[in-house]
Amino acid sequence: MTSYNMRTFYILALTQVFSMVGSAMTSFAIGVWVYTETGNATPIVLTAFFTWLPPVIFNSFAGVLADRFSRKKLIILSDAAQAIPTLLLALAFLTNRFELWQLYTAAFVQSLFGLVQGPSISASVTMLVPDAQRNRANAILAVSNSAAGLLAPLVGGALYALIDVAGVIFVDLMTFITAVIVISLIHIPQPQQTDESAAVRGSVWQEMRGGLQFLLNRRGILYLAFYFTFLNFITNGVFVLRTPYILSLVGDEKLLGILLTIASIGLVSGGLITIVWQGTERRIHTILPALALGAVALILFGMVRTPLALGIVGFVMMLPYKMSNALLSTVMQAKVPPDMQGRVFSFTSQLSLFAMPITYLVTGPLVDNFLEPAVGGPHWHWAEPIVGNMPGAGMGLYIVACGAIWLVGTLFVYALPVVRHMERDLPNYQPMVVETAVTPQPAA
Repeated sequence: MTSYNMRTFYILALTQVFSMVGSAMTSFAIGVWVYTETGNATPIVLTAFFTWLPPVIFNSFAGVLADRFSRKKLIILSDAAQAIPTLLLALAFLTNRFELWQLYTAAFVQSLFGLVQGPSISASVTMLVPDAQRNRANAILAVSNSAAGLLAPLVGGALYALIDVAGVIFVDLMTFITAVIVISLIHIPQPQQTDESAAVRGSVWQEMRGGLQFLLNRRGILYLAFYFTFLNFITNGVFVLRTPYILSLVGDEKLLGILLTIASIGLVSGGLITIVWQGTERRIHTILPALALGAVALILFGMVRTPLALGIVGFVMMLPYKMSNALLSTVMQAKVPPDMQGRVFSFTSQLSLFAMPITYLVTGPLVDNFLEPAVGGPHWHWAEPIVGNMPGAGMGLYIVACGAIWLVGTLFVYALPVVRHMERDLPNYQPMVVETAVTPQPAA
């Protein structure tokens, strides 16, 4: 059995937060510079596209690498490789030779090398943190990600005013270098090979299929993966609509910023709750009811009209996300063999990503071409008691419908015995380090 080391986990988590804040500051500073210089939002959207592209195509492949090679070395390689485009961007700005294609290339390369980092860190939690502490550990990682997003505009904006975009990028470069040095000094144990992993050992393609076969043989985990794909499809379009929807109701950009900040605080608060409260003994009884609460809040978000109500409902709506993600990670870390977690985690993540472009393509045309023009029309009388007939009511109806579908989907999944009893019926895997000669076996 592995010798857990919480101190190493905290060092790993703190280092990654440091690096994430640096990367988010760079994204913020470059976004400000590009929009100021060009007056166009398209370069920012294209940067997001090139960042999003690698995980959609290569995520499962990255998961196999996370299982095949030293996770510590992969984390170091990821940080070091992401530092190279960062350095080149800084030099391009310093020499006044920056061009937009350089930004797109950097975004793609950094996203590509960052793919192995996520599954490597998630799988490392299994080896460093005992099961009783994993809720807290996963919540810390989840909160850290959100905290980096909250801090980056504040710190990045202040630094941008002082040292310009090139200076902010150099600060980001220092965070990558610091991460490489710190990670190289800690020990992250590797798991021994389990029987399940040995049975699918072979080419990269065979091992990717092995991860899929593992999920097919464990329907509870597979159904949860499909549920979160469904959840992404339902909610991501709504999140894109939040800005125009709130603006149509309150008509004030400053108030919009306050309401979005309150929602972000709700996101972070959900993770903080999980750090303090470990949830129910069977974590699924916290995960799905919490998400059902989020669905109810989303329905109300499409119906309320006052800034106070929007703030309260927006806070509650975002509360379950980090909580449920942290608890689900803990369940997966217990139910997936440690030496297969990279590919299984990556496959489920890649599956959920496929829903995102579809919802973006559907949401905009549906709202702009059908729902908003229908507001106040001859057939709107049935919707008026729910969302009213003022501007934004079409978006409100879309939000209410998405919330209702989310709620029904959540209750349906929760009603499935194979999901509800998954933690009881599937074996736990006790992580064993590679230095020992004993093969780990599932433990009831």
